[in-house]
Amino acid sequence: LAPRNKRKLEHVILLITVCFLGFMAWVGGQMTWRVRFQTMPSLDMSISWIYVAIPIGMTLAIIGVLAHWAQGPRQAIVDDTVI
Repeated sequence: LAPRNKRKLEHVILLITVCFLGFMAWVGGQMTWRVRFQTMPSLDMSISWIYVAIPIGMTLAIIGVLAHWAQGPRQAIVDDTVI
């Protein structure tokens, strides 16, 4: 692909990735909200503290993807080392 088309393809892939991660964060938030009254008997705490890792992780992943996107185009590193 031409460099311009490669960049367009990268935009499309990153947009799809952000949409997927955003959807997963939303679903994780819904799951967390749904189980907020359920407790773990052994620890006597809400299980939503376990489920909250999903939206937090997805949000951090979105930040990482956007940071990668903001860096702009990168050169591919090709290692021609022969072992």
